[in-house]
Amino acid sequence: MEYITHHPYSGMTLSGRREIQEGERLQERNGFLYQNGLPVCIYRSDVAKHHFARNDDGKGMERGKLTYAIAYSDRVREWEEKNGDESVTRSARMTPEEAAMIRERFPRFVREGSDALNFSDAFFLADIEDLKAVADSLGIL
Repeated sequence: MEYITHHPYSGMTLSGRREIQEGERLQERNGFLYQNGLPVCIYRSDVAKHHFARNDDGKGMERGKLTYAIAYSDRVREWEEKNGDESVTRSARMTPEEAAMIRERFPRFVREGSDALNFSDAFFLADIEDLKAVADSLGIL
């Protein structure tokens, strides 16, 4: 399966230090991503999820931009929580209500067994329309 670099990568790979530019294509074989025949990383690794996206349908750049915006963006949501008689301002990428909505509406995209919202491998391999539905529900689109 082909993957594409949606966010440039600079760092250590399985074959040494590498610079991989946006738009560069990689091949997945036996669970590893390769660039020019050299192994880069495991396709399910955090490095892969941050920088590379499945591109077998030609929509890898869009898929990567959507997964990155949903799972790793710098956007910050703020909300108030009651702590006894005090209100405390909290902030994170998603409010507790948004995380609950993701768990309810898109359960296959959430890793089970974690209190925190962790996206599953299925999320990073999802079809564009499913990712757009998640982004739209979070107000990202």
